[in-house]
Amino acid sequence: MKRILPIMAVAALTYGCHTSQPEVHYTTIEATIAQAIETGGSMEYPTQAYCYPQLSGMKNVAAQDSLNRRLKLADAATLSADSTYSKVTVGQGKRQLKFGRMYSHAWAEVSYVDNDLVSYYGMEEYDGGAHPSFVLHKGQTLAVSTLKPIPLSDLFTGDYKEFFKQQIRSSEQLKGFTSDGIVTLNEFGNPCDDVLDALLLQMDSVSTTANMLVSDSTLSILQVDFRDFGCPEVMRGVVEVRIAYPLLQPYIKANGYLSRFLK
Repeated sequence: MKRILPIMAVAALTYGCHTSQPEVHYTTIEATIAQAIETGGSMEYPTQAYCYPQLSGMKNVAAQDSLNRRLKLADAATLSADSTYSKVTVGQGKRQLKFGRMYSHAWAEVSYVDNDLVSYYGMEEYDGGAHPSFVLHKGQTLAVSTLKPIPLSDLFTGDYKEFFKQQIRSSEQLKGFTSDGIVTLNEFGNPCDDVLDALLLQMDSVSTTANMLVSDSTLSILQVDFRDFGCPEVMRGVVEVRIAYPLLQPYIKANGYLSRFLK
């Protein structure tokens, strides 16, 4: 059976934001903490960080305000006034923060936004001390008009769920982490549950975009935190099954939200 090393979550999720309507955009609030931390009798200066987007320019101002409250991790003015934080900035577009040696960080990022659709995700991670922790805020794709996940029946036609299952079975990223659908840790050899079978079964019950993520080139039909499948806490890996829109074209409803991505 193939064994793998633990993987870090951040590397698995990288998107560029595409704003299809120029008036809709966002800025990114970034802050790192400059406080020294004593560990094992010595002083260290690891990075602690916040990073999150704030939307502007939406026609639906009430929806924009609600989304900004969801995305906000901390108040930028409060961070700027706190002398323990350094480099509190407001940047254009996606985050610029370079994560190095981490003590803790929390961040949210938009992968797509316009006046009709918004898609975002985030994470919180604590690497300090003896018991690191990790929380994946899985992808949310919402209709701006309702601020709710979109029913898949409004997006797709035909036997799209079977197509999704085919993509899961053939996912090269999943194959890289599993042997016969099982994930194991290199140091401990502890087997997790059968991830592949669980994902295929899960697809039967998926009815909205609640765990889906949109970018301008791909749709992620799910994000997987291995710990959801019986893996130990240290297995903080994230796998996504992404599908390019040309492959999805036979299943995408005409004039639906996703039709904008078809050339």
